[in-house]
Amino acid sequence: MIAVLFVQSFTSFSQSHGISLELKSMKELKKIPSASGIVRLKDHYFIIGDDSPWLFETNSKFKIKKKILIFPSGKQFERIPKEMKPDFEALAIDQSTGTINLLIFGSGSKSPQRDVLVKSSTLKDHETQIFSMNEFYDKMRAAAGLKKHELNIEGAVLTGGMLFLFDRSNNYLFVYKWEEIEQYLKDYKICPNPKVYHVNLPKLQGFQSTFSGATAAFEGNKIIFTASVENTRDSYHDGEIMGSFVGSFNLLNLKDGLTPYCELIKDENGEPLKIKAESVCLQKQAAGNQADLVVVTDSDGGISQVMEIKLQYLFR
Repeated sequence: MIAVLFVQSFTSFSQSHGISLELKSMKELKKIPSASGIVRLKDHYFIIGDDSPWLFETNSKFKIKKKILIFPSGKQFERIPKEMKPDFEALAIDQSTGTINLLIFGSGSKSPQRDVLVKSSTLKDHETQIFSMNEFYDKMRAAAGLKKHELNIEGAVLTGGMLFLFDRSNNYLFVYKWEEIEQYLKDYKICPNPKVYHVNLPKLQGFQSTFSGATAAFEGNKIIFTASVENTRDSYHDGEIMGSFVGSFNLLNLKDGLTPYCELIKDENGEPLKIKAESVCLQKQAAGNQADLVVVTDSDGGISQVMEIKLQYLFR
């Protein structure tokens, strides 16, 4: 049973930010540890946890229907120890062929343990493949000038034949042609190079917000993302949670140095809600200038939560 923790609606409004948020509900996610990624497929959701060996399938009320093993060596753990976990942080849907696959990316924040990609079919048997992505992640680091420990992939979106990977460590966005990655996974011959964009995100009380999840909206033309704020010295260690933003930008406007619209998730008193938003997906098809979102949170060892949020663009 899902416990309702907070259901009062309120609106965070700032015309200068270009978007407003209305928090509709906040509930506990029972038996899903360290929620880090969520996608919606028809009337149900798939959720991953960064230290869980399972992919969770839930119904529209977020009740678990099925658990799919995606990290066999971690099966004996309820929560995989930090030193050995693949750190599954990013989840995307591949609908480019007749079979719908879920793409689950390790964060890359510890190499080579976290340089992995899991592909899970949504067919009845949920066939799962695990790919070593050492060369792929090394090329990402090199393209952005990052050291081994500095990369931290937290979000993934596949739309319009392009894969977008969102980095938490320095707010880089890596963009690939998906067909080039598919070919690489077949023969490991030519590892594709990404286009790299740096994105300017806001600060909270002097602390930098960083990407934590993303989804496509409005026929794939817009990206909606979450960005969390922690008091921590790097992207590997956890710190005090300060709050989280929801933001958006149009892919047609993507450029290096982009500053997207962002709005802070606030409580009923207008104060920053001290939650670590980890991922976002559309709850239902966005219409007009609004989008109904589902956001999952992770409290770094505590309970996972799910929030329903209405986002409104303050322009047409």
